[in-house]
Amino acid sequence: MRHFDNQLRVLLCESCGAPLEAPLAGGQLPCAYCGALNQFAERELEAPAAAMPAPSAPVDEATRLDRLRAQDGTPWQPPQSLRRLLAGSVFAPAKVQEAFAIYQATRKEVKTTGSPDAAERLFFLTLIANNYYVLNDEPDRRRAILETSLEVLYLPRHKQVLRATLATAAAKERDLQAAEAWLAPCDPRSDDLESDSAYRAARAFIDTLRGDYENVLAVLGAADDQIPIHDARDPVCAVLRANALERRGDIEGAVAALSARMGKESANGRVAMEAFVQRYPALSLCPLSLPQATALHTERAVALASRSTGAGTGNVLYGLGLLMLVPTGICLVGGLFLGWAGAIPAGLSIGFTGLLLAGMGKGLRKSGEQAVYLRRHGLPARGRLEQIETTGTEINGVPLMALTVTITRDDQAPYQASFRQLVPSGLQGQLQPGVELPLRVHPDKPGEVMLEML
Repeated sequence: MRHFDNQLRVLLCESCGAPLEAPLAGGQLPCAYCGALNQFAERELEAPAAAMPAPSAPVDEATRLDRLRAQDGTPWQPPQSLRRLLAGSVFAPAKVQEAFAIYQATRKEVKTTGSPDAAERLFFLTLIANNYYVLNDEPDRRRAILETSLEVLYLPRHKQVLRATLATAAAKERDLQAAEAWLAPCDPRSDDLESDSAYRAARAFIDTLRGDYENVLAVLGAADDQIPIHDARDPVCAVLRANALERRGDIEGAVAALSARMGKESANGRVAMEAFVQRYPALSLCPLSLPQATALHTERAVALASRSTGAGTGNVLYGLGLLMLVPTGICLVGGLFLGWAGAIPAGLSIGFTGLLLAGMGKGLRKSGEQAVYLRRHGLPARGRLEQIETTGTEINGVPLMALTVTITRDDQAPYQASFRQLVPSGLQGQLQPGVELPLRVHPDKPGEVMLEML
């Protein structure tokens, strides 16, 4: 079924929010679910961007890209008033009904007052609902809420992002004619990064389905960050870029592009890249380059994981401790058999210090080996930070922190675990109780955990 056919009009009931096939010309329509009589205006047709008059003072492409690049590096942040409704990028299960009630009220507020603040809330509610309906496989409701918001919202940025979302949804159903129709009114040369990236991601996905890899690279660039892309769309665009490079025979370039993006992304971003590939098995995205890039990134992450436990310092301490046993033995032999005055107490003192250093070093080495194993073989998990405190120990100026987290995994009930890890000062400010953290959990020992920092 073509759920995103642009020749149809699917809107939400004003009363109960059920999806209704509304008349293109407008008019009255009773809801088949609640019986409420809905009054719809005529659908407004937007002209294709190619038919729009050119701006009186067009900006050259280099200047436009500089403007877009200045907006990059800003994460996707819902309005503060909506954050209590969320669990990651979807509605929390206990907040779904409340969120939809807020959507309906906000929709009416925008129609009545035209408030920009209300429009921004409606926009974010729509995007979060879109994610929710994708995960719950409800294409009819997804289509209805996207098109309803498209007709209610009036800011160009909002409309462009929603049109690009509808275009991508149609393309996923292989309805490329509808995808092109949804995308046609979008501005391909927007000065707004979110709008521009939405267009680029949709255009690249459609062209991937068409097998037009040259145009994918023209839209996204052949290297990571060659063209500024909004943070929220970086993972998907990275996969489409690398796939186009690989299809053109440039495996090395594809691996380099993926590796560069993996090094810049959080654990969530890397999961999003892999999930995007797995969502479309028929496209066989990045079949050679993704495994290679993942292996390269894993080895970099393993090295960082080892350093984050002080394993390198542990090797030094362990070796130094063992070396100190040499003068210990010399002193003991000299004191016992050669009559050296004070040699035995000195030897015992040196030996005790050596054993202490070797013990500390062995502990750090063991922690390093555990961290390497967890990063290489551990299962990805999410954890809510419950407590973080300093241990009073620093290694190379980096404090060793004690963290307690509540871990959530698909295969078992939430549970708490505690662990210690070196945390750079730049990361400490982000680690506040209540935040969600990317973790790695031992596949056989759920209590062994580490924070995934790369």
